[in-house]
Amino acid sequence: MGGLDLTPVKTRPVVIVSDTDLHGVSLGAALYKAVEPMGEENIAVVSHFDPKGPATTARGDLPALLRQLAGNVTEQHTVYFADVPLKIGAEQETVTALAELAKKARVVYIDHHIEVLKHFAGKQIPRVDFRIYADAFSTYLPALMSVVIAGRDADARHIFDLAVLGLVADVDLAALPVAQQVAAALGFEVPTLEQIRQNYHVVAAIDAMVKSPQKPNAETDAALVGNMASVVAYLAKKPLSEVASEALQKFPTPEPKEVARDAEIVGDAVAVYKKLAPLGQGAKYAALLEAALDVPIVVVAAPVPRVQEYVVVMAFANAFLGSKVTAEVSKLLSEAKEPIVKELKERKLTKDEWIRPTPGFSVPVDASKVEEALRLVAERLASLYAQKQREKIAAQVAREELTVLVADEKLAASVARIVEAAVNAAAQKVLEALKERR
Repeated sequence: MGGLDLTPVKTRPVVIVSDTDLHGVSLGAALYKAVEPMGEENIAVVSHFDPKGPATTARGDLPALLRQLAGNVTEQHTVYFADVPLKIGAEQETVTALAELAKKARVVYIDHHIEVLKHFAGKQIPRVDFRIYADAFSTYLPALMSVVIAGRDADARHIFDLAVLGLVADVDLAALPVAQQVAAALGFEVPTLEQIRQNYHVVAAIDAMVKSPQKPNAETDAALVGNMASVVAYLAKKPLSEVASEALQKFPTPEPKEVARDAEIVGDAVAVYKKLAPLGQGAKYAALLEAALDVPIVVVAAPVPRVQEYVVVMAFANAFLGSKVTAEVSKLLSEAKEPIVKELKERKLTKDEWIRPTPGFSVPVDASKVEEALRLVAERLASLYAQKQREKIAAQVAREELTVLVADEKLAASVARIVEAAVNAAAQKVLEALKERR
């Protein structure tokens, strides 16, 4: 397996390793801005996406990249990790490789992913300075505070803007109060949730630009390693207002409300985009719908490159409704996929030879019958969501009945767990009673 050429790192004592999504590259840019006074000739940026080889993302071979990096650093190096999650399924291998790297150089590991929080809770690795936060915005605080303390006001504004961009890119809305507190302390303004939703097309355009084959770049004397490293330098060197203007010019993106005009709400739970999304932009149009509408599920269809016979129907949990709702709906979509695919086959709306293992809810359907397929998917998901909501209400009613019998809430919760079968039976009775009333 080939790897990246990391030899430029040898002569650069400051190394920034970033994830390749918009949060990762913008956090890498914030760190770049913070250490810029040390001289760009002393900085190396490593950011690379490769699902089959060494990469700075959990979707690639992160442990291999860490081992390569260890062979190119010395005691004089400090390596900053920006939003790089552990590789799922290879967590221990990643940690072992990180520990080996830390024997060669000082490591500062800045992240917020839940698997990282869980894995490193209460643990230490010599020479690794863990800065693990509960939200996306806070990951920018080390860079932001360093420039604030140094009195670098313009750089503080730049890094704050990058932090808001990362917050919105990750749709980490729980971080908004943190951003508002920091903004108040520094005399900055932070967009409201409504402003974020209305202007989400700007973030979608920036995301499209940084992921395009022709990456944006800026002049720099820093060493850039990997296919996303130029993006980190670009975001560090360009004011965010200029980045936004360039992105919208190169990748025109409709406002969320424009996309919502072509959507239909099914069962108060599912928003269906009635047109085909542009090629390769299904997820983007789904995100624009999420920003515009307060429904838990959005469904879009998009063409497939070089294949005319079918299009892909995708369903997403609305990330703008909070992490708890998103997690519950994501689970529902995972459970719903198999029975819905089965029905699509029965109705001859898809074929066995089209079906491939894909992450999330993504189903190929006959291009000539996409309207029928969209309707079926939306109705089934709306029905399943409504059923889950009824079950939730029934379970809550059953538990409230237990609380009436057992006054102490903690004891009631304990009783509820012990008699889970009885609670489920009670929930079913409530459901039946609800059905009889309709």
